[in-house]
Amino acid sequence: FFFSQSAFTPLSSFLFFHRTTFPTAKYLNTQIASMVQYELEGNTFIISNKVYPYANLAQWGSDGRDMGTIDGQSTYDQLWILREDLKIKGFYTINNFTYVGSRVAKWGAGDRDTGNFEGIHLNDQLWKFEPHGSEENHYTITNYTYPKARMAKWGAGNGDWGSYAGGFSDDQVWRLVERFDAKLRTKVILSYSNDSPTLINQTITYKTGMTVTNTSSATQSETLEVSLTTSAEASGGGMSASVEAGLKSTISQSLSQSSSETTTWSEEKETEYVIPEYMKYVVTQNIMDYNGRVPGDNVQVMITNVDVTTSKITH
Repeated sequence: FFFSQSAFTPLSSFLFFHRTTFPTAKYLNTQIASMVQYELEGNTFIISNKVYPYANLAQWGSDGRDMGTIDGQSTYDQLWILREDLKIKGFYTINNFTYVGSRVAKWGAGDRDTGNFEGIHLNDQLWKFEPHGSEENHYTITNYTYPKARMAKWGAGNGDWGSYAGGFSDDQVWRLVERFDAKLRTKVILSYSNDSPTLINQTITYKTGMTVTNTSSATQSETLEVSLTTSAEASGGGMSASVEAGLKSTISQSLSQSSSETTTWSEEKETEYVIPEYMKYVVTQNIMDYNGRVPGDNVQVMITNVDVTTSKITH
């Protein structure tokens, strides 16, 4: 039989509904797009162009036009944090991960009047992300002050980037790529077969919590939590409700103790198990490995809850 020590962890609730009307194809495509899009607020992404799929939005300096796209290995200055405006809902600032305080802005009507700005918050730094048809996590990115101007890339060069207010083309479509590639695995922390007629005690020690390879993640723990959750949901691993709840709880608890001075936000737990006579006893722990799109930007979450499986031994 099977039971979990996470009995007191709240499970996610689900809401089901039934639609009796038949939507049009256009409406259906819009609905499909909206269902598969990521959460934007506080999330961190690589932003890549549809026509030039290896070209990632990047910032390489503090001047206004020290911004464009880079085709090559991902680096931290190609990570962007989205923040919804407090007053104008549905519009976001696009903030660079490395150049803290730098936002993508459009200070004029020209195509190249687009780039980095660090200073007071203005409405020309606000952008709307609109899902592009039924393509998963593809968007057009439109400026608030210049509502016809969409972020665009009109050539292969790093500087062939800005905004365009003319006719639509696919080089104005951008894909949001989650920060991590997440993979769930199961680790056996105890496996014991008691083939005797007496009870046997077994004590095990295992780690719970989180480790990171880059201490800078600790300084942006709020956005890291959103990124970890998004990447786990995008992994397609088919997490159960209890595993998902345990993962979120472990991440939240770990980050509440985070510090930029350490890469380990974990603790060792010691648990004693009493194994009944003629019983095989297996204890497993779920671990989520996050491999960063930026090399070396890795996180491991060792979920606090463990699972116990038992089976009778024939004698």
